[in-house]
Amino acid sequence: MFSPIGHKNPYQAERGAPLPIQTVVPARAGLIGNPSDGYDGKTISVVVNKFAVRMSMESSDCLDIRSSGHTLFTAANVGELRSLTEKSGYQGESALIQATIAQFCERCRFKSIDIRDATFAIEYETDIPRGVGLAGSSAIVIATLNCLVLYFGIHLAPYVIAEIALDVETQEFGIAAGLQDRVIQAYGGCMYMDFHRELVQFRGYGRYERIETRLLPPLVVAYRPELSEDSNVTHNDLRQRWLARDPQVREAMSEFSALTEEAYELLRSGNGREIGRLMDRNFDLRASLYDVGEGNRQLVSAARALGAHAKLTGSGGAIVATPQAGVDTEALVSGLSADTSAFVLEFDAPESL
Repeated sequence: MFSPIGHKNPYQAERGAPLPIQTVVPARAGLIGNPSDGYDGKTISVVVNKFAVRMSMESSDCLDIRSSGHTLFTAANVGELRSLTEKSGYQGESALIQATIAQFCERCRFKSIDIRDATFAIEYETDIPRGVGLAGSSAIVIATLNCLVLYFGIHLAPYVIAEIALDVETQEFGIAAGLQDRVIQAYGGCMYMDFHRELVQFRGYGRYERIETRLLPPLVVAYRPELSEDSNVTHNDLRQRWLARDPQVREAMSEFSALTEEAYELLRSGNGREIGRLMDRNFDLRASLYDVGEGNRQLVSAARALGAHAKLTGSGGAIVATPQAGVDTEALVSGLSADTSAFVLEFDAPESL
């Protein structure tokens, strides 16, 4: 489903941006509410600028996907990419980029824009730690879409970019995912998101509001690379329980939404330092739904022992923490750094509503 942008066709093509096109999409941390974004819930997320996908796009005689100077995938044009992947599936390191191009091509075809003969070269690099809940996969998809819309001069609102990105992972790979990662990475900064079912079904997207990053409390992110895992298994099980109307899952998703709403009001009123207890409850509630893993429990426990409130940033492997009153942020980082990669979450500049 396509979301309208005013009275204009969101797939109206114009002259593309100057080449080469360059885009950067950072990692993200779920601050409150996750994992309710795929279950009609509410969340607040914030970008993590320390890590990012960096992608460039330029003209070429064929379609090339490269990383660090090495070609990962080649096709004669977009049409051949679609044909090859329909026969053999998406393979290798560039699978997400292949799928994004294929999905974008299909969306354009639906809007009577034919890009099957198009050729270009995409090169990317990423330093987002893999499999630790910092949304590295969706960052690659969003970066690819950002390049494509600029290259072809097609104007899409961020919520449409997020919608297409979700379809790439759910339709092309069968991943049980929600919109949260895609929305925050499409908009940037810090975002409040309400995915109320009727709202999303009626207009194709939720209620998305920007929160000024200056309103956030001090935040620390810590992760353990060895906790990397595929989040799809856990989320698929949760999805099945949700569809089966498991009362525990239904009640938890309702509480996640309530926690998000309370955190939103605290942040907006300038009381961001009070959201720590809500973060604690968010993790405890999540841990009551399924086994979050001993490594993830240890991460959260380590932060709490150092005088912080903490929760998982995503599916697992990384936490976001905020120090309690009287606890020094740098001391928290030092304490966590003994057995994790920990850093203070910083922003390039304050954002306006």
